[in-house]
Amino acid sequence: MVDKIGVWLLNNKVILDLTSPRLLHDSTTILADPDYRRLINQFIKAAKLGFETIEERIEGMAKNSLNISAEIIRLAHYKEIEKFELYTKHELYDESFILKDYIYFDMLTNESAGTQRYFILVAQLVYALKKGQILWIDEIDSRFHTLLLQLLIKLYNSKKNNVNGSQLIFTSHNTSLLNKQLRRDQVNFVEKDKFGASSIVRMHTAKTPVRAESAVEKDYLRGDLGGIGLFAQDEEIK
Repeated sequence: MVDKIGVWLLNNKVILDLTSPRLLHDSTTILADPDYRRLINQFIKAAKLGFETIEERIEGMAKNSLNISAEIIRLAHYKEIEKFELYTKHELYDESFILKDYIYFDMLTNESAGTQRYFILVAQLVYALKKGQILWIDEIDSRFHTLLLQLLIKLYNSKKNNVNGSQLIFTSHNTSLLNKQLRRDQVNFVEKDKFGASSIVRMHTAKTPVRAESAVEKDYLRGDLGGIGLFAQDEEIK
């Protein structure tokens, strides 16, 4: 029993800060592995960010000298990566809008913070999908356009992509996800009472069902489903 619990815990990954340098290194080594690269770039292409692929250049013992897998790099050889660079591949058109060539931008200096965050998140999601991992992410929607977040959820929930039973558990303030982007039983609210104590409440249960045709986002913002602070419903600034 202990072994099973230990395996379950090891198969969880908790991400509290999607902007950390360690996570960027981690995501770069995932991209470097051909087993993950194709799906990562499929997610990138689907987002229509102005480029279709991300390519990496890694220098150091872990990749060039030892020639070991990205999995080993991630677990044991993080410090052996001396330098890495990430490039986004853009199409270059002439004045007649005919594709003539490609140009590469340094992602860390020429792309937005949101784009960098999207790459990190995609790499972590793809790794979780391939490994059947349980992935916990705090504030998944920070710096993301609503439609981009909806796309990621759709790609992750796809039966074509999620074939190994990976689970994604995240916190978000993006109420658009309540508009049929998630199943009713996938949504939980954090409810805070007047004493400051927080509790997790399931949105849809046998005792408190939410009809499939309900305008869930409107009901939530109106306070009918809970999860809205008392200040947001009743208080006025005087």
